[in-house]
Amino acid sequence: MNSLSWRWAFYINIPICFVTLLLTVFLVSGDVSPKVKTSFDLIGILLLSPMFALFIYGISQVGTYGGFGNTEVLVPVLLGVLLLAVYVYYALRTKNEPVIDLRLFQSRNFTVSTVMMFISGMATNGAMLLLPLYYQQVRGESILMTGVMMIPGGRHAADTQQDWAPDG
Repeated sequence: MNSLSWRWAFYINIPICFVTLLLTVFLVSGDVSPKVKTSFDLIGILLLSPMFALFIYGISQVGTYGGFGNTEVLVPVLLGVLLLAVYVYYALRTKNEPVIDLRLFQSRNFTVSTVMMFISGMATNGAMLLLPLYYQQVRGESILMTGVMMIPGGRHAADTQQDWAPDG
């Protein structure tokens, strides 16, 4: 088994996908959903796309400009929040089906599960956000070594960096 090349990690998926496709064709029944045609929500897309872009851009500038007090950070974040508020108003008032149906939050189970998934995502991914900063600012690692240490199992590579790292 150790003599196989790394490509076999991908080749093994071919027969699995083939069997899955065959089982799908023979075991999954046809379309049973009602033939309800929904329209494309252009207004929702035109509100949400720049909202996400502006908000994420503004948040990404926090480190560059040293906080939320700078206009290069505040303007895109506030424009993103404004577009989000406009979308919420639009989505709750439209008679068409919006891109993201906010009426789902009327269900207590949906709301609680969404909040719990958000909190668990923060707990799970929070370390992945802070770990590169720790490696670079506390331990003084280079960007390359930080990237190597972030690879799964990269801790072993960091422990043996003297063996393969260039002099300097």
